Amino acid sequence: MVRKPGLPPLFGAPWEREEATETLFHGSPNPSLTVASSNPEIRQFDNATSQFGAFFALDVGEAARYADPVRRVGGTIYSARFRLTNPYEMPWREFGYYQNLGSPSSQWAERLAQLRIEAKARRTELEAAGHDGIIVRTPKGIVIEVVSFSDVPITRLGG
Repeated sequence: MVRKPGLPPLFGAPWEREEATETLFHGSPNPSLTVASSNPEIRQFDNATSQFGAFFALDVGEAARYADPVRRVGGTIYSARFRLTNPYEMPWREFGYYQNLGSPSSQWAERLAQLRIEAKARRTELEAAGHDGIIVRTPKGIVIEVVSFSDVPITRLGG
């Protein structure tokens, strides 16, 4: 599912009806989840953006990338129905900043540790400002990441 620029936002105002709840997808190597955790301490990935919360994709194919990030043939796909009422629309450039380890590679571990601290602080700022998640769009306005600051109940697809 690709959202085109000019359409209403994916979540929140002006969509204030229950019908605005979206079905999104979460991929994980773990076959027995019941909740997509927003707690950065129990995330499946060790990158800085994991500090933001529970990540969701708009389609099964994108979620599959996270279900089995190495081989991309296994893992488990989950679905969730929820909506964010006051998401922060994070510019692609800002999101990319937290993914950029720079170089030289000998300093990546140190840089990653710093980015994790910065991302965690950014999430704290956003929550204090009343945001309940993040939506990341490409420069053309296509939604590529949806993040919840709260735990989200999930259901395994096909079972």
